[in-house]
Amino acid sequence: GTGFLILYAMSPAFCHRFVGYVEEEACHTYTTIIDTIENAPDESEMAEWRTEIAPAIARGYWKLGETGTVLDMMYAIRADEAE
Repeated sequence: GTGFLILYAMSPAFCHRFVGYVEEEACHTYTTIIDTIENAPDESEMAEWRTEIAPAIARGYWKLGETGTVLDMMYAIRADEAE
Protein backbone atom coordinates (compact mmCIF):
# COMPACT_ATOMS: atom_id res chain seq x y z
CA GLY A 1 0.00 0.00 0.00
CA THR A 2 2.59 2.56 1.06
CA GLY A 3 4.94 1.68 -1.80
CA PHE A 4 2.18 2.17 -4.35
CA LEU A 5 1.28 5.52 -2.78
CA ILE A 6 4.88 6.70 -3.07
CA LEU A 7 5.08 5.44 -6.65
CA TYR A 8 1.78 7.19 -7.42
CA ALA A 9 3.17 10.46 -6.07
CA MET A 10 6.15 10.06 -8.41
CA SER A 11 4.28 8.86 -11.52
CA PRO A 12 0.47 8.73 -11.53
CA ALA A 13 0.41 7.86 -15.25
CA PHE A 14 2.53 4.75 -14.67
CA CYS A 15 0.29 3.64 -11.81
CA HIS A 16 -2.86 4.07 -13.91
CA ARG A 17 -1.32 2.01 -16.72
CA PHE A 18 -0.23 -0.65 -14.22
CA VAL A 19 -3.73 -0.95 -12.71
CA GLY A 20 -5.18 -1.17 -16.23
CA TYR A 21 -2.75 -3.98 -17.05
CA VAL A 22 -3.72 -5.88 -13.88
CA GLU A 23 -7.43 -5.51 -14.72
CA GLU A 24 -6.80 -6.71 -18.29
CA GLU A 25 -4.98 -9.78 -16.99
CA ALA A 26 -7.84 -10.43 -14.57
CA CYS A 27 -10.34 -10.35 -17.47
CA HIS A 28 -8.19 -12.84 -19.38
CA THR A 29 -7.98 -15.10 -16.33
CA TYR A 30 -11.73 -15.05 -15.69
CA THR A 31 -12.39 -15.72 -19.40
CA THR A 32 -10.15 -18.78 -19.16
CA ILE A 33 -11.98 -19.95 -16.01
CA ILE A 34 -15.37 -19.47 -17.69
CA ASP A 35 -14.27 -21.38 -20.79
CA THR A 36 -12.91 -24.19 -18.60
CA ILE A 37 -16.17 -24.46 -16.65
CA GLU A 38 -18.35 -24.34 -19.78
CA ASN A 39 -16.28 -26.95 -21.63
CA ALA A 40 -15.55 -29.28 -18.73
CA PRO A 41 -16.62 -32.90 -19.14
CA ASP A 42 -19.93 -33.55 -17.36
CA GLU A 43 -18.34 -35.87 -14.79
CA SER A 44 -15.60 -33.44 -13.73
CA GLU A 45 -15.48 -31.21 -10.66
CA MET A 46 -15.29 -28.10 -12.86
CA ALA A 47 -18.57 -29.05 -14.55
CA GLU A 48 -20.27 -28.92 -11.13
CA TRP A 49 -19.65 -25.16 -11.07
CA ARG A 50 -22.18 -24.76 -13.90
CA THR A 51 -24.97 -25.65 -11.49
CA GLU A 52 -23.45 -25.26 -8.00
CA ILE A 53 -25.04 -22.38 -6.11
CA ALA A 54 -22.58 -19.56 -5.41
CA PRO A 55 -21.88 -18.65 -1.77
CA ALA A 56 -24.56 -16.42 -0.23
CA ILE A 57 -22.16 -13.50 0.21
CA ALA A 58 -21.27 -13.63 -3.49
CA ARG A 59 -24.92 -13.92 -4.57
CA GLY A 60 -25.73 -10.83 -2.53
CA TYR A 61 -22.72 -8.76 -3.60
CA TRP A 62 -23.03 -9.56 -7.31
CA LYS A 63 -26.88 -9.52 -7.22
CA LEU A 64 -27.11 -13.05 -8.63
CA GLY A 65 -30.39 -13.96 -6.96
CA GLU A 66 -31.05 -17.06 -4.90
CA THR A 67 -30.19 -19.42 -7.77
CA GLY A 68 -26.97 -17.74 -8.93
CA THR A 69 -24.31 -20.31 -9.75
CA VAL A 70 -20.55 -20.22 -9.44
CA LEU A 71 -20.45 -19.78 -13.23
CA ASP A 72 -22.80 -16.78 -12.95
CA MET A 73 -20.47 -15.38 -10.30
CA MET A 74 -17.46 -15.72 -12.62
CA TYR A 75 -19.34 -13.84 -15.35
CA ALA A 76 -20.19 -11.05 -12.88
CA ILE A 77 -16.62 -10.76 -11.63
CA ARG A 78 -15.24 -10.62 -15.19
CA ALA A 79 -17.75 -7.91 -16.12
CA ASP A 80 -16.67 -5.88 -13.09
CA GLU A 81 -12.99 -6.22 -14.00
CA ALA A 82 -13.75 -5.10 -17.55
CA GLU A 83 -15.14 -1.75 -16.38
